[in-house]
Amino acid sequence: MEILREWFLWGESDLFFYGMIIILIAVLFPWRYEKQQKHYLIIILCLITYGISEWVVTCWSKSWLLAFLFLFIGGIALSIAIGRILKFLWSKMIIKR
Repeated sequence: MEILREWFLWGESDLFFYGMIIILIAVLFPWRYEKQQKHYLIIILCLITYGISEWVVTCWSKSWLLAFLFLFIGGIALSIAIGRILKFLWSKMIIKR
């Protein structure tokens, strides 16, 4: 869980605010029900990208450049996925009211 700790642990991470900004931007993008399958695909691809990046950073980092590159790619993908999941939950709560 290197990427999660580096991006979202308050007090330890320098990238915390960048992660929160990316989550906020991802939440602000519209969620259209006509393109709901596309939104699900984006969330799944971001989570897969995060998983691969986490694996590379934790288990397979051959060089520091590769580790830093995947640290940023995985953190951005995780932030986008969290933002889109929050937007999905928010849109479901609005419709039920």
